[in-house]
Amino acid sequence: MPGSIEELLEGKPSGNYNTTHLPKLLSVACCVPSSQSGRNKAAAHLEPLPTELPTGTALLVSLTPPSGGALWLLEHSEPRAGNKPLVGDASRTWHMALAMASHDLPALGSLLVPGQPSPVSARLLVNDAHGGDRILDGGSFGLAMAMAALSSYCGLPLPPDVTFLATLDSRARLACVKGLKEKLDLLLRWAPGTRKVLVCPKQKDLVRQVAPHLQVLAPVSLASVVETIFPDLGSALVGRWLSHPAEARQVATHLFNLVLERSSTLLSWASVARSAELLLEHGFVEPSSRWRLDLAANIAWRHSGRAAPMPKIAPQTLATMRRPLRMELLAQDLQSLNDSASPGWESAAQQAEGQLPGCERDDSPSDLMVLGALGRLYAAWGLYGRASELLQRTVRGWIEIHRAAQASRPLCELLRVTGIQRERSLLETIRGAQLPAVLSASSDPADSAFLYLALGRCLAQVGDLAGAISVLESSGYMDWERAWLHVRAARLRWQDWCLRRMGRHEEAAAIALRLEHLGSDRPTDAAYSQCLAEMDRRVERGASPRDLEAAIQRLAALEYEAPLVTRIEAFSSFDSPADLARALVWNYPY
Repeated sequence: MPGSIEELLEGKPSGNYNTTHLPKLLSVACCVPSSQSGRNKAAAHLEPLPTELPTGTALLVSLTPPSGGALWLLEHSEPRAGNKPLVGDASRTWHMALAMASHDLPALGSLLVPGQPSPVSARLLVNDAHGGDRILDGGSFGLAMAMAALSSYCGLPLPPDVTFLATLDSRARLACVKGLKEKLDLLLRWAPGTRKVLVCPKQKDLVRQVAPHLQVLAPVSLASVVETIFPDLGSALVGRWLSHPAEARQVATHLFNLVLERSSTLLSWASVARSAELLLEHGFVEPSSRWRLDLAANIAWRHSGRAAPMPKIAPQTLATMRRPLRMELLAQDLQSLNDSASPGWESAAQQAEGQLPGCERDDSPSDLMVLGALGRLYAAWGLYGRASELLQRTVRGWIEIHRAAQASRPLCELLRVTGIQRERSLLETIRGAQLPAVLSASSDPADSAFLYLALGRCLAQVGDLAGAISVLESSGYMDWERAWLHVRAARLRWQDWCLRRMGRHEEAAAIALRLEHLGSDRPTDAAYSQCLAEMDRRVERGASPRDLEAAIQRLAALEYEAPLVTRIEAFSSFDSPADLARALVWNYPY
């Protein structure tokens, strides 16, 4: 017979439980009744009663028809006594939720690295089903898991009176769950502290019918849920840091290390920048250390796609640093020059080369960071020969010191340069040893997506259209849905490019339609690939100079992209808008 916590509080055995289970159940805030009379009864069994969930936890409601359901508390911990590992679809959903939470993270307030795998388990709170022990499986926990991950990254607990009863699709939009009526019944009986539920918009009417006293919220996307649950996240973080100043200083150091190491390509760098600015604004660090946070904010904004100048570091501060840190900061300075299209880049590049070892075998990790930044800088100005030399040296260096995962970014740029120059023999060398070494060393799906995109593009540009399509279309290489949206857009642009040149125009039109729809949720993330694909089509059909100039101006008007258009225009020789359009389509980074 179905039980309830209310019956237990009346001193009656209920379902599979008796009153001895009350302290365990009441230790979780959402299981504490919200009414004053209920809280008074609960206080007789546990004192004091919890008022919030631990940071990084969320309530999960599972269902196994026809036997019944269960309540679980998702926790960031290794499986231990009383906790179960996630299996099957639940485990896959957790990893997808981690990636989505990293994408939509508004601010980073903890010492975790978003996007990186972390231990997780589920504590069984209530087993309302017939039979014995249970495992947690199923794919309907996407929203709750993503919010638990966001709670961990932000360093703030989720509200104990809110339960998340929706899953997420590949675009982080809320989707329906099966058995919602039964899950609500289970929730009402065993988690009476719940006052609000978040569900897919298509299921809000069902909630109103089954549980009219609950407040039902039905946002469209994960980003909207974050805004609903953490409407004033900045103030909440500041309040936490005021109460725990030592934690604030630890977070400040963590942010500085994150931007230098770039240890996760899934991380929302805007979240790092916002957190650094909050710490600066409210004076959580000593004046002598403010330059670190200022640097972290500027570098993070650049990683997120916003042009931000490199802050000047006092010479006396630089003089106290060891060479590896000075070289890492030099690499960041070169990248800043790259992003801003600064006219003084050539002298800065020459000075940087002068600080590198004369012998390649003497390259240290910090030297390799500078080499990679130099290679990208030369490539951005169309000096592809020199860029290729430096990037090959960089990739070889990371692999030979057994840190192949660090070669991911320079290898992506090397593949781009190789394709632009149509160097088929160099591509074969890269595919033979370097690419497998880097892919096998990387556990980050975002890194893999960048690499496969770069490989597909390179194959297209050296003339292997069938090979390019094989890499870009196949889900056997990787799960493209876990990639950043702008990477997925660029992938579609190059698929369209190849298919049209292979005469497969109907398939190309279908891909173009997918590209058009891809940016509906976040238009700016897909805009440049949409623009470049349309520009290529206009060139192909012999559009008028006025039409081509309009397409070029549209690309130049996109935020942060104008310096790239300016540079490609500067180093490309062209006699007409059609020539410039071809140069942009061929040389543009994605």
